[in-house]
Amino acid sequence: MKKLVVTFRKCSNVYDVLNMHLSLMTFLGELFIVGNHRTGSLHVSSKGLGLFVLQLLSLILLAIGGQLAHSLLEETNATYLHYGMSLLITSTGAYAVVVTICNARAGKIIWHILECFDEFDRKMDRLSAPVDHRAQKLTLYHASTVAMLGCVSSNAAFFFAIVLTYSNVILQAIVFVEVSLFVVVVFSSLAQIVMLSFLAYGRFRHLRRFFDIHFLPWQPASSLLRELNKVNLYQRRTHSALFHSVLQMFDDLHRALKLINKVYLVQLVLISSALLPSPTFALYATYRSFVTENYELRYMIATIAVSSLLYLFSFFVLIFISTGISYEVDRLVRQFHMFTNMYHVEFRRFVEESAVCIKTHFLPLHMGPIELNWKLAFSMLGWMVSYLVILIQFDASDVGLPELQSQCNSTD
Repeated sequence: MKKLVVTFRKCSNVYDVLNMHLSLMTFLGELFIVGNHRTGSLHVSSKGLGLFVLQLLSLILLAIGGQLAHSLLEETNATYLHYGMSLLITSTGAYAVVVTICNARAGKIIWHILECFDEFDRKMDRLSAPVDHRAQKLTLYHASTVAMLGCVSSNAAFFFAIVLTYSNVILQAIVFVEVSLFVVVVFSSLAQIVMLSFLAYGRFRHLRRFFDIHFLPWQPASSLLRELNKVNLYQRRTHSALFHSVLQMFDDLHRALKLINKVYLVQLVLISSALLPSPTFALYATYRSFVTENYELRYMIATIAVSSLLYLFSFFVLIFISTGISYEVDRLVRQFHMFTNMYHVEFRRFVEESAVCIKTHFLPLHMGPIELNWKLAFSMLGWMVSYLVILIQFDASDVGLPELQSQCNSTD
């Protein structure tokens, strides 16, 4: 831990933060294909591969053995909530196995995505408009610190909750290892997706500003200065080679987004579906704590509620970044059309064809199987409320059944 803190303090730019994340992924067994940033060659790391195999075998054994341990070592007075808890923990183990395999598959593609970003930066350097990574470095640095503290705090909270919930030592150990591995795996997936999407967002924003400065006329906010537009109008005319460079850089970023969408498709589906049971179960347990005086699972449920809210918050951050990318691309497309309609120069047809091409390429720019926007977020909240209502109705009918039977027996 001390070495990790020292590494954090040594981060001077955004690439140091990226290297720290890549080293952490290798340590966790999520990345066993290592790339050389100078030569661009890829090779398999024996240490990373061994950690990946160890983690995968541990998750498979815990997913199978955890279900057997719950069935054999469960308390005699276990309720359907205890059974639901065991099914939830076992399903998280199965989710973790699939996400781990998908993360390992994404290891090779990560280097291609970073190569697209590097190619964009090199082209910007040749145009004397280097990308300023200072804001990105600070944002990633602080976000990484908060995320790692949240991961450690979640594991610590789960440890105390599991000790207070389960009396059997073997069951405590199995449940804690399984839950902690699931927390680490999901944290790693979300960190990868958010980090790569944030890097893409910063470069789209830089490209849009670059095009605005070099191709569009100055548009001052003051009404008096707007008269200078006629003078400034012809100063922004530029040659077609620079415009072609902008199209190439847009294509680099577009290719990076397509790779992100391809690699993390399964992880997004699994994480979005896995987020549904935990908050629903936590809300239901909150309801049970009001109607039941002696509630044994309140500590475990409170921990699940907090951790699931952290995951949900990370998911909303991803939605914000995806929305920001769509916003920047849409503004860039509008600027292309504005440039096309404004100038009657020799490469007008070339500009029009390029703008139409970018407009058509804008359609598949999304993250996940469906457009990752606020509709998905609100639909998730709607599903949670629906499940909560069903569980409360089921609980009310189950609670009222003994009273109805006692009334029937008394009348007989």
